[in-house]
Amino acid sequence: MNKAFAAQLRDRIERQYSASGYTLGWRLLYSPEVVLEGARVAFLGLNPGGNYRPTDHAEFAMERGSAYEVEHWGGPPGTSKLQRQVLALFEWIGERPEAVLAGNLVPFRSPNWDALPDKQRALAFGKDIWADIFAQVSPQLVIAMGGEVVTALREILNVGITERIPVGWGSICGERGDFATGALVGIPHLSRFPIMTRGESRAGLRRLFNGFFSESVPNRDQLIHRIAQPFIPLASSQPPLTANATLSHLETNMGNLNEELVAATHYLEAAGMSEEQLSQLHHYWPRKRVTYWQTYDYFGKNLPPRTKNTRYAERLKFVAAQHRLRGESFSVLVQEALAKWPL
Repeated sequence: MNKAFAAQLRDRIERQYSASGYTLGWRLLYSPEVVLEGARVAFLGLNPGGNYRPTDHAEFAMERGSAYEVEHWGGPPGTSKLQRQVLALFEWIGERPEAVLAGNLVPFRSPNWDALPDKQRALAFGKDIWADIFAQVSPQLVIAMGGEVVTALREILNVGITERIPVGWGSICGERGDFATGALVGIPHLSRFPIMTRGESRAGLRRLFNGFFSESVPNRDQLIHRIAQPFIPLASSQPPLTANATLSHLETNMGNLNEELVAATHYLEAAGMSEEQLSQLHHYWPRKRVTYWQTYDYFGKNLPPRTKNTRYAERLKFVAAQHRLRGESFSVLVQEALAKWPL
């Protein structure tokens, strides 16, 4: 490994961090340092998010494994919404997560992009270091997550004309263009648009990643099965569980109620349950709809659910577990849940 190159990168980032007066820490790679020797695929987001400097996250590179797979981001390792989507993407293209050159275009942490001081200077710095990294690594496929990242990488890689490709989510499009040694693919941010496990997005994804698919691309059922594993690792051949047995099983296998609820909600979204059906399980229905994002936000706070939301949680867990075990339609399961726990 070119230790001198890695040391130079680290030194440049630390000096820029100090000179800019940032205080929330920084993070460059979500992969081990060895990817700087060479990687077929690169995957970049904009910058690390957060309003504090975590002590358990590597700054320059992971010691081992991929952060998308081994770190706790509000739940068990690899189970946050973004982690699951990114891991599904890596499966699509046949790459081990730790082998991907994964990182942040701008390494400096902020609660959101707008909150980062002196964004344009930070962005220019990020372009400079990634131009040097790409010159060293020479990936064949570079994936940019989010519009700011796509724009920056078009410039860094000298990509000319790009094609906009619908991804089965209204007017949302991905983007693909060529550079001298490979292809740039731009995708919407996967925490907001979880397209990797969405059946309606499959055709668009095939066009975006044409030529880079694994020979054993997982089908939608396999991707959903992966997402289900931390939530309910039972064989589908087992008999259906009763409502009480379902809850008992989940409580035994998931130590934290909120982690269990976030995992169940992830499973329902990935398996294609509509937000209207999700809303039907909530005590606001039919006066008001709820979204997956609201559900993640509420149960992701690690606070005890209020009484009405406890019943909402029971309905969610029941529908997710029974769909995993029986394959019954969501319309039927929603009605069964409402019969057991009336609004």
